[in-house]
Amino acid sequence: MAGEHKIAIVTGAASGIGRAMTLGLLDAGVDVAAVDRNETALAALAAIVHGKPATLQTIPADLARPESFDMIVSTVLSRSGKIDVLVNNAGIGQASIKADQRQNPLRFWEVTPEQWQRFLTVNATAPIMMTRAVVPQMLQAGQGKVITVTTSLGTMVRGGYLLYGASKAAAEAAMAGLAADLQGTGVTCNVLVPGGVTNTPLVGEGAGDPAKMLQPEIMVPPLLWLVSDESAGVTARRFVAMDWDKSLPGVQAKNILFQFARADMTMPNPATTRLINAANMRLWTWEYRHDLALADGLPLPQDPHPFLALFIGISGSTVEFPSLQAILIGLAAQQQVAEYLASDGMMIPDPNAFLPSSLPQGLFEAPAALPEDLGY
Repeated sequence: MAGEHKIAIVTGAASGIGRAMTLGLLDAGVDVAAVDRNETALAALAAIVHGKPATLQTIPADLARPESFDMIVSTVLSRSGKIDVLVNNAGIGQASIKADQRQNPLRFWEVTPEQWQRFLTVNATAPIMMTRAVVPQMLQAGQGKVITVTTSLGTMVRGGYLLYGASKAAAEAAMAGLAADLQGTGVTCNVLVPGGVTNTPLVGEGAGDPAKMLQPEIMVPPLLWLVSDESAGVTARRFVAMDWDKSLPGVQAKNILFQFARADMTMPNPATTRLINAANMRLWTWEYRHDLALADGLPLPQDPHPFLALFIGISGSTVEFPSLQAILIGLAAQQQVAEYLASDGMMIPDPNAFLPSSLPQGLFEAPAALPEDLGY
């Protein structure tokens, strides 16, 4: 990140994951506008960043207030003149309502309309409105990075987690839509999650030994890659910090359970995430195969029926070989998901066995075992 410093806004920057990401960005030479409603914590953060290779601007703001978004953007622009990166990290957890909610789950019928609205406002609406406020300047510049922190897929659908899980799921769905709207503009939009229970104030009581949890700093390596020029053009993807391999340089920094080992792969791909999505969410569908192929950057028909017809040969239409290749790889991956689920997660077959002989063999690299708790 040589030359002119990049400018990043980080919301929820004064504690937990936001604090770790802010310090990581500053260490990497990225100037940070740290946003948080806790002015005392912001002051404490500012007190420890002297001597860093970048500067910190603190902005006290409550993202539950609609006027905050434009205020934040105008404050940053008045000082720095640009915004290169937005990290939507601010959020509230259910421990703020029920400290022992891990032992005594907060059932949906116990949730008040006011609590539901509060969680939607902070966890879902705020990232959308913050992005809305920042993007016009990015569009004018022809570039920009939006990175939104959500949560594990299991949390989104777990009983007792309506407030947190559903509001974070809404935020992630919104980011997919925003990424589609921004396609081709030079502004990218991605999701970054820790990959498991993380040692932050949000977890509340009874989450276990903090030393055995993921630590907030786990988010820094993938964040720095997403902020860097190496990730230019990478958009609409979900990255799991726990799977990031820091021992590999640059675009090779990926650790995926089932690796798309194509010779022309030049950037991290979400094959693992797609497979785990399928395992957790039971997405044994055309949509999953289509998404996996799209993740590899290969063109596919938009309608599922011609898509399947092309594969089974009952259509007179033609398909380019790259699309067919993507379809076959997707089907092989789907078969592996089915095998994994049928064995209750105990058996991981070799996905290469499901690939037609017409394709290069050894496309997938499978582990000997999966961890008991994937943390997704």
